[in-house]
Amino acid sequence: MTILEHEAVESGAGDQVLTAADRWGHLRKVPKFAAVLVVFIAAVVIFRVKFPGFLAETNVNSILSSASIDFLLGMGMTLTIISGGIDLSVSSTAVLAAVCGGEMTVHFGVAVGILTCLVVGLVVGTVNGLLIARLRLNAFIVTLAGLVAYEGLARLILNDNTLVLTTTTFGSFFYAQLGPFTYISLLMLAVLVVLSLVLHKTYFGRDVYAVGGNSHAARLSGIAVERVTVSVYAISGLCAGIASVLLIGFNSNSVDPTALGGDELTVAAAVLLGGTALVGGSGGPFGTAIAIIFFYTIDKGLNLIGITATYWQLIITGVLLLFAVLIDRTQSLIHRRRLTTLSISESEK
Repeated sequence: MTILEHEAVESGAGDQVLTAADRWGHLRKVPKFAAVLVVFIAAVVIFRVKFPGFLAETNVNSILSSASIDFLLGMGMTLTIISGGIDLSVSSTAVLAAVCGGEMTVHFGVAVGILTCLVVGLVVGTVNGLLIARLRLNAFIVTLAGLVAYEGLARLILNDNTLVLTTTTFGSFFYAQLGPFTYISLLMLAVLVVLSLVLHKTYFGRDVYAVGGNSHAARLSGIAVERVTVSVYAISGLCAGIASVLLIGFNSNSVDPTALGGDELTVAAAVLLGGTALVGGSGGPFGTAIAIIFFYTIDKGLNLIGITATYWQLIITGVLLLFAVLIDRTQSLIHRRRLTTLSISESEK
């Protein structure tokens, strides 16, 4: 119960208040990603019936590996949206980090290349955060500009050519397995668990939700809003840096400066469909993880059916994005109606 609900009970305000509060409260107890989870399960069942080997180890690992890059980008974007912002530059940041990391791998080896990927992602994310937090620039505009600028910089560095590495380390890691699990799936699980713990078990996570819910109130309560904002964008950049390492492996030890074009829309759709509110203050990485894997499960199922045209995949992504926004809007209306009901009930006491 909220503080208002407790006060209503203690003052004997009547059963009507509790009935209204409980009715909306039960709706809020349903996870925001419940809808996509149900559709996901239904899709898996349908594909499993049509293709008996759909849940085979090889096919599941293939889906997870294909989803891994957008999965990591989605983890970072989830934090920025929870904080009340957005990071549209995640895909371009990953590409730029991969380009820089690839160049450093050529000259100084794999270890330096991987470290460069992580550092470039972290630096780019931090720059985004500083522009948004310190200069009070709009997050959408800053990261949209970054989306274009970082891709342009990556293409400039390689002169629009593909960089092919002589080492096979990146590709070997991308497809390596530990028992039935790929290293990539274990990495995805580790990132998901760490971010979930950070958001739900630390003061920093509490501050992220508070800033996203109401940045002005958070500042008045003593939260360092600017520091939190810079931190979430830095984490988003770091996730993009990790994704860039996988991107090199996914492209068979090569770097294409035009890769991941349009992936930021897929990632944004997954974050919203996974239950993170566009206005900030609620959501979490678990819902994003489900939505990302759902997207790639659908993609795999369509490929098995024989629908491989890119335009169908774009249409489906667009429809799911619209569906995600409608869900977000509906949930926001339910929440506001619940608060209005409680406020009216309190005023009538």
